[in-house]
Amino acid sequence: MAKKIIERIQKMIDVNIPIILIPDHDFWRVDNVIVDAAKGFVKEWNPADGWLGWKSKSIKEEIGHGNLLNGLQTIYKSNGDPGTEHRNQIIVLKNIHDYLRPEVMDENRTKLIATLQMMAQDRLYCEGIQTTIIIVDPWLTIPEELKKYVSIVEIPPLGNTKEDEETIKGIIREHWDVNAFDSSKDEEEKTIQELLPNLKGMTRFEIDRILDIAMSSNGTLTAEDNRRIVEEKQAMVRKEGLLEIVNTPVLKNDDDLDKYIGGLENMKTYLKRKAKIIANFNDAQSQGVEAPKGLFLVGVAGCGKSLSAKLAASLFKVPLLKLDMGSMMGKYLGESEGNLRRAIRIAEAVAPCVLWIDEIEKAFAGVGNSGDGQNDSLMRMFGHFLSWMQEKKSMVYVIATANNVKTLPPEFKRKGRFDEIFFVGRPNTTEKAQIMSIHLEKGNRAKCPKSQEVRNALKNMEVMKRQVTSLGLDGYSGADIEALIKEAIETVYIDANKKELTWDILKQSKAKMKSITEIYNGDQELKKTLEKPDYATAASQES
Repeated sequence: MAKKIIERIQKMIDVNIPIILIPDHDFWRVDNVIVDAAKGFVKEWNPADGWLGWKSKSIKEEIGHGNLLNGLQTIYKSNGDPGTEHRNQIIVLKNIHDYLRPEVMDENRTKLIATLQMMAQDRLYCEGIQTTIIIVDPWLTIPEELKKYVSIVEIPPLGNTKEDEETIKGIIREHWDVNAFDSSKDEEEKTIQELLPNLKGMTRFEIDRILDIAMSSNGTLTAEDNRRIVEEKQAMVRKEGLLEIVNTPVLKNDDDLDKYIGGLENMKTYLKRKAKIIANFNDAQSQGVEAPKGLFLVGVAGCGKSLSAKLAASLFKVPLLKLDMGSMMGKYLGESEGNLRRAIRIAEAVAPCVLWIDEIEKAFAGVGNSGDGQNDSLMRMFGHFLSWMQEKKSMVYVIATANNVKTLPPEFKRKGRFDEIFFVGRPNTTEKAQIMSIHLEKGNRAKCPKSQEVRNALKNMEVMKRQVTSLGLDGYSGADIEALIKEAIETVYIDANKKELTWDILKQSKAKMKSITEIYNGDQELKKTLEKPDYATAASQES
């Protein structure tokens, strides 16, 4: 992977790209790439040291007295002198985001942008001037005036290529060597294969740090350290604040799915197949199986899409990360796209994981319509997300949900983005009976006294189906049924005359409620959109 990045940077230098942005915080890693890619003399500037010699890292105070703007202006003016010693050079600028922030509207910022513009134009149009600027900064928002001159190079984390895997194995062995770990070759290889999946998706710096922490507990590295590695990766997520870690139920086996979600048998079967691939991905990959991309769930609100995302993570035995597209939006130009790139980068570092994007249509509705700068930002975010979905090789399984899929651009829904699109509609009679049984016995509700008729129905699904039909739950969603049960149990507690939950009490509670169908009844177009199953159905066709 490093070789490809080096070749890409070299090509950019050869074709006169004036400014290259590398959004990365691992300066040591980037320095190694630049050393191999550089063609000519290299100078560096960073806020801590000012201007430095590249190899020696010795301070070069004579260049602008250490000042960023003064130093660049000195270099720019000397480039025009035919006698300049280093007209073929690379200027590496690190962490300059504070000097280019949009809110910093002062003379120095204006001069800095203008100087970078003029240096970029000299690189493009002045024969003999070969000054390339490389900015290394993970937080930089590119000013509008410079965008046409900048190309971005992202150095990916260590992932699924054979070269990357060998690098990760080498890092593990280095930690063993440092700590004088002694074991057989077979034991070492077995441990490496068990640790490898959880170490993919991170930079060398991050892997070194996590392995140091893991080894501090027992002086070595074994498969048992996987739990500690996952905990450290989750701590990375919390620290960044761009993604939310969502708690998920613990499933003892695949059949436990039925204890949490009623119906949706087709989707359950599908997820169980994917779980087998994810659990044995190294073996599956060796037989030509590609990394699963994700699942898109569309349909009626309150019918189990969000719960399905949580249970998928439980089934796969991986963390569930929630991405709120709304929280990605920034007030400055380029900030939103930068937030999304960082969020994706974090998800890849935590992989294997499930990345859940709830109600995604609210984020990307109206993409492509002409309008203000915010729509331009959405277009760039949308394009970046689609490209990542199409090309990603990491074990980040994306589950997106949407209530109204009609507002999304058609390219979002085509094959290649997701492995499958499921329509999640209102539950049929069998599914309603399953949902009723689950919620009557869920958590604290199991303590509510129940009549003999209710207890009989909980033991016999056919009896439960008849009671559901008698209640008249046409048009009810899973969320409606849960709300109905909660209301009825509260009634049993509050009303002194009601000692136990009965079907009559459930009927009385139903009379006070409106189902999802009744709520949508006034909006025929929305109702039609939500109920039209254009995709594979998550539920079986059994009624």
